[in-house]
Amino acid sequence: MFQFILGLGLAAFTIGGLTLSDSADRGDPLPQWAEALIIGAAFALAAAPWRWAIAFRTLMPLPTFLIYLMILEARTPPMPFGAAFLCAGMYALFLTAYTAYLAERGRRRNPDEAPETP
Repeated sequence: MFQFILGLGLAAFTIGGLTLSDSADRGDPLPQWAEALIIGAAFALAAAPWRWAIAFRTLMPLPTFLIYLMILEARTPPMPFGAAFLCAGMYALFLTAYTAYLAERGRRRNPDEAPETP
């Protein structure tokens, strides 16, 4: 449940960035709310503690990178392309690593705890 709340927060953060960027001259194939929803849903599914979540983790970096690169490039005042590229890459890597952490945190145990006996 926690990963779905974080995915909703990420979608809200993304839609905020998309609305603040100067997007009048872009020819986007999707509306802004759909792009934000895709990123939020991909985050939530990639952070799920299920075996198949690894598929979403492998697919998440590219769309995340492209959307945040578009946000950082089109914002006012303009950000240099190199800085926008670096920041978008950091966003994509951090979010992907955080989904891996969230998915694995339920599986890890404290080594000091005694194992459960049936």
